[in-house]
Amino acid sequence: MSHSVAAGEQVSLDAVVKKFTSLLSATPYKEHDIKAITNAGLTLMKQLPVGRNAVLSYFGQRFDEAANRYLQYRVDKVKGDVFSANQYNEQAAYESLSLISNGFLSLITDPYWSLQFSQWAIDLLGHISKKLNSSNAAPLVTSTSTVEEKLELWMGCSATKLLIEIITSCFSVVVDKPSSVDVCVDKILEASIQYSPHFDWVVAHLGSCFPKTIIDRVLIAGYKDFISPSPQGSSKFSSAAAILNYLSGQHKTTARNCIISYYQNALNQPPPTAASAVTFLLNTLSLSNTMVPIITSDIGAIINVQMLNKLAAHYLVGAHDFCR
Repeated sequence: MSHSVAAGEQVSLDAVVKKFTSLLSATPYKEHDIKAITNAGLTLMKQLPVGRNAVLSYFGQRFDEAANRYLQYRVDKVKGDVFSANQYNEQAAYESLSLISNGFLSLITDPYWSLQFSQWAIDLLGHISKKLNSSNAAPLVTSTSTVEEKLELWMGCSATKLLIEIITSCFSVVVDKPSSVDVCVDKILEASIQYSPHFDWVVAHLGSCFPKTIIDRVLIAGYKDFISPSPQGSSKFSSAAAILNYLSGQHKTTARNCIISYYQNALNQPPPTAASAVTFLLNTLSLSNTMVPIITSDIGAIINVQMLNKLAAHYLVGAHDFCR
């Protein structure tokens, strides 16, 4: 399916470009006709791929500004600034932004648009989530804030809630298409590194919607970072452990099956891989208070005497080579 303009559509395309730009400049920014702009913007993206980034940038700006207002409202509320807090209107923010998200959702039955919009929304959520790292948001979170606390904060915000709905809907379209879902999951994991630890709540929420897919991929990503830590010092392993901890509490059976399957496969690999998999498992368990109970009863299926002897032999050979 083509997603670019056809020759016969050039006249109407010129009209769409003029309409979109005129709508942006005709009134003060805060009074923009969001419904008309959304319709014109969606048509422009479909007919003129080169203009897609500009349209998405405008829509992203609307979500970003709504998130800023929400955070300021929450800070004012914590500080007891009742007057400022009362100026915030969450319902108005939702009504405006839902016009944009509904426009996106009307296109995502096409896997092409699902990938486009999911990647845009993931990047935007990462950018917004990182705002918690600023001094202005200090009253809302601490270095020990849990994934659950971040979920509570951001799911109360229309901007981030609607972005999550866009991503979830996009996932639903491509979840049975391995190559497409891999693109989406890889984008999420990239964002989890770039915006760690502020993006963990997004992965945790999506994991609740697609537990097996997310848990499987997070295990792989966490293991890779564990054996080859990022040179930038941003640990995907730490984020993976936090996400697995959360999802293990919400989806015990799925988490148990995914973890056991992962380690049984890993332990059938050559000794170096098996040894690092065991170390990864133990380190992950040490950071989780929910994984331990669901795995303890099955630990014998993962690490048995035969496997321990195999690993011991590997380490003895390594120690002998080192001493020589």
